[in-house]
Amino acid sequence: MALLKEEDDCKITAVELGKETSEKYEFYQESLKNCKYISDEWISDLQQSKWQSNQQKKSIAVIENSITFWESQRRKARDAEMLRLEETLAALETKGPVLIDPYLEPRPVIEGLPYKRSVFKPPVKLPILTELQWLSVEKQLSGRPLEEVILDRFRLAVTVKDMLSLFPNQWLTDMIINLYLQMIHHRSIIDNELKPSAVMSTFFYTRLSSGGYSVVKRWTKKLDIFAHNFLFFPIHDRGIHWCLAVADFQEKVLTYYDSMGGKNDVCLNRLFDYLKSEHATKKGVPLADADQWQLVNGERETPQQKNGSDCGVFACQTAEFLSRGSELVFQQEDMPCIRQRMMFEILNQKLLTTETDLSHLKD
Repeated sequence: MALLKEEDDCKITAVELGKETSEKYEFYQESLKNCKYISDEWISDLQQSKWQSNQQKKSIAVIENSITFWESQRRKARDAEMLRLEETLAALETKGPVLIDPYLEPRPVIEGLPYKRSVFKPPVKLPILTELQWLSVEKQLSGRPLEEVILDRFRLAVTVKDMLSLFPNQWLTDMIINLYLQMIHHRSIIDNELKPSAVMSTFFYTRLSSGGYSVVKRWTKKLDIFAHNFLFFPIHDRGIHWCLAVADFQEKVLTYYDSMGGKNDVCLNRLFDYLKSEHATKKGVPLADADQWQLVNGERETPQQKNGSDCGVFACQTAEFLSRGSELVFQQEDMPCIRQRMMFEILNQKLLTTETDLSHLKD
């Protein structure tokens, strides 16, 4: 057998191989044929494996970039929320200038309730929605335009957007607060075990503050507030924080409930002046025993919120609990469940704490 040999002068000559060498060479060639590492299939598999590896690396890079981006967005959202909360708390700690009215004689304001509130109905455990109840809420809201009116009750048109304000970390709209308070009022009418409760609109105190009694005296044309045991005033303090003031005509106490622990002597005196003016105008005589009334900052009695978005829920629940004579046993940790419950209650017109169905009532 002859092999080609390259000489130093670059000439190629044939070299004769011996029999033994020839057999070894043929064996070597045969072994090369059986070697997978130089086969066309192995090279193709190697190229495919390398391509898959590159694709996997690209996918990992895309996922890592996505994680980095959303983590950055989360930090920005958290920082923005913390800044908003700090600004809100700072605003709440700042009291605006108040001009002293020489004709106004403010009554002394007491800190804390001056009496033990009588509880004529024992507190109940907070209702928690079942899975089916929550699914019914999601079904009623899904796929609807934000501005669509989903409920029209008590001359209040509630939109999908209003309902979405009951989702976590959202500020309640005026419409939600007004409708929920109306449900509390109408429950007290049909439930003989509850004391009658009247409610004012979320816009009432703002108008009273800006225009005085003459601006709001017609708001109760068809309502005798003195025929009720409780009168609830939702207060939008400085336009950024919901509180609740409650006139208890039986105990002769006007109380201010602030879930951030604030006090508001100006509000209490203004509301008490309203009660006196309303009684003199509608009844024709001064408010009886006006000097026996007590004005109370009830921050010690009020459950405290731990964020900047649940104040409206706290105000609504304070009214709901007080209207049935219950102690204020809810707290911040209950807010997610309470928000869900309020959504179900509004959409189904049923207050679950007393299982009172309002859906059959006429507006």
